[in-house]
Amino acid sequence: MSEPKHVYDWLDEPSIDMAESDAKRWLEKFCAPAHEKDREWLDARTLTCDWRGNRYICSGASRMGDVWLKRKGSKDSYDHRVDVEELSGWHLQESKS
Repeated sequence: MSEPKHVYDWLDEPSIDMAESDAKRWLEKFCAPAHEKDREWLDARTLTCDWRGNRYICSGASRMGDVWLKRKGSKDSYDHRVDVEELSGWHLQESKS
């Protein structure tokens, strides 16, 4: 079994489509150092994806390399920490104000 791909390595790869490009833009902004993080931009958008046949909200990524997923309505920061290569169906939605 191969090592999971680190999210930072995935971010450096070319995107396969616009949806993946949008996901990478959101995750890059999330992974920025705290003093550079654009919380307002992040909070104005919801990133979702498919994992194991279910739709999840992508709530962030770890410096360890995994991506954080949570179910809609979850009060936790994440419900699952997964390998980015297991994810598909990316969608970035701007919040309606």
